[in-house]
Amino acid sequence: GVVKANAYGHGAVPVGRTLAAAGAHGLAVSSLEEGLELRHGGVSCPILVLGGLRSEALPAASAEGLTIAVVGPEQLAEYAQLLPRHPVRLHLKLDTGMGRFGLLPSELGDCLAALRHLAPWIEGVMGHFATADDPDQGFALRQRRVFEGCLAQLAEAGIHPTQRHHGNSDACLRNLLDQDTHLRPGLAL
Repeated sequence: GVVKANAYGHGAVPVGRTLAAAGAHGLAVSSLEEGLELRHGGVSCPILVLGGLRSEALPAASAEGLTIAVVGPEQLAEYAQLLPRHPVRLHLKLDTGMGRFGLLPSELGDCLAALRHLAPWIEGVMGHFATADDPDQGFALRQRRVFEGCLAQLAEAGIHPTQRHHGNSDACLRNLLDQDTHLRPGLAL
């Protein structure tokens, strides 16, 4: 369950506790501060920080057991140096067409060597649909193909994350989940 922005104004801690009690695998937030608020509010399930973190925030994330999205190539070298001392689980964010955060498919090949060093900590790969709410699913389906191509490229490099998720609220409602192992409903909740 995505509970960023104070669970879209409904209260991150009470909504987070309710979702965890109802069996949600985990929660997703935008920032370290939001993740820490949930941890300090007694939420113990996995918490994914979608916005990524600067390397100096890894010790705090590690201490609280947060999972971090890798949102750009500039993070890879710094993370590789810090993760042995401050381990966190990572989800690699791919920009399949949203245009906000993530490794571009054109950058992925150049990043594979660095990603191999991070492979012990990479548990997931994620993307985000830009137009899942559009009745014309053409762009969303192209994004899915890009995502699948990136996953194949990672697999060829020996990187096999166990979690994959591209499905936001609209993708969940429109059954664009394909081979995802997890999904990220937020505003729809």
